[in-house]
Amino acid sequence: MIQLTWPFKVFALVAGSAGSISSALVQASGDPHPPSAKHDDPLSGLIERSNALRSFVAEYHAMSKGEDAGKIRIVFSAPDRMRIRIDSHDSIMELVCKDARMYVRTPDDHGGVQTGSCDVDVIPTSVLERIGNSVHAAFPKADVNALQGDPSPFVQFIVGTEKESDKPTFTFSAGMARHVDAILQWLPTIQRNGKLVEEKENALVFDLQRGVRISLRKDSGFIERVQSTWNGDERCPLELIHLETDGSIDPAEFRPPENDPGAKDISEAVKDLMLVTLSASTKGTVLAAVHQSFGNSGPVWDAEAKSALRGVLRVFHTEMLSLQLKDWKEKNESHIDEFCRWLQASRLAAGKDDPTEEDRLESKVTERVDALRDHLDRARDSYLSQVAAQGDAWDEDPFWKDAKDLDRDSAEAAFLEEVQEPLLARFEEKLGLAREGKLDPPVEKDKSIRSDRLP
Repeated sequence: MIQLTWPFKVFALVAGSAGSISSALVQASGDPHPPSAKHDDPLSGLIERSNALRSFVAEYHAMSKGEDAGKIRIVFSAPDRMRIRIDSHDSIMELVCKDARMYVRTPDDHGGVQTGSCDVDVIPTSVLERIGNSVHAAFPKADVNALQGDPSPFVQFIVGTEKESDKPTFTFSAGMARHVDAILQWLPTIQRNGKLVEEKENALVFDLQRGVRISLRKDSGFIERVQSTWNGDERCPLELIHLETDGSIDPAEFRPPENDPGAKDISEAVKDLMLVTLSASTKGTVLAAVHQSFGNSGPVWDAEAKSALRGVLRVFHTEMLSLQLKDWKEKNESHIDEFCRWLQASRLAAGKDDPTEEDRLESKVTERVDALRDHLDRARDSYLSQVAAQGDAWDEDPFWKDAKDLDRDSAEAAFLEEVQEPLLARFEEKLGLAREGKLDPPVEKDKSIRSDRLP
């Protein structure tokens, strides 16, 4: 997923953060497939018509602080080809989805260029099957066939507010997600949160939040204009300047971005973000299927059902943590082993008759244990903050309120059992062996082994 905010700031992918939970989860904040709850016209009709488009080219003019901030160009060809190009005054950002791969070209923080690509479907079929089986066992009437559907493109425009003030913020994002209910994801967002205030000949006008009004094309659902008023200051952060639907698209439109000489390869970071995005949309699909199973003839949403959903979400988070944190966890295991080898070698070199050195080494152990606990706490908080951000997009009826709480509890329990406890137990086990000189294989004191390598 690519994302930018106004002021026109690109959320750049950082190659050095590949495998880092904090960067990958925070940068992919928000659920690209929040569950739809209402199907009131006229927005249901706009969703249906826009999803039926064979192709489109849409160009938008962006403004920031009353000044020209650049242009966004969106090209789509059904069923799964899309190109996004964002031109600002000092940078170009591109995303291309084609042939089950996603390609990204984005500026870095130092005036350079980063490029990367990854397969679109980064969640193995076996993982989706296990998640689906857990849903079916707990809620037999839930239809989870959508879990096996191919990821498809989406574009989204989200209105938020600054925490320090009520000033509106605007975020454009695009990418691939599983079981996308609307390619123009702002339509279900407006369907849930917007209020129709005016119907013009060619447009529908909605108030989305205080001071933000959005006009939609009546024939296709594309945003025509966003009007923002804050403290008496009126601005237009986004305006449609060109739209063509169901026309012929040159295949060259979907050529992957060129690899600039010297560009940094961020493919691992792209894969991390793709995994987080698909994880969020997969969870949205699971919860929507469970929610829809509670119809007039369905089960009762009671304590037993809540317990069953907790079990489903526990399976989900266990599977996602094993994918998202596999490399991260292995890296920490390696650091633990390296520190304990250093400890064993240092103890052997010091001998048994040097209590001062023994005290120094034990103080290092205390420092490393404290550092590991702090490291795990920060990783857990990052994962839970992403879970909370996804839940913020859900509706406020009893099911979704409970689902939000159950999701967070299940995520925390899975992280504790699958990540935190195993790493702490490994550290304790290796420390015991190091103190006894029984690490296999034993090593002589090696100056290349650093006691501070453990995060």
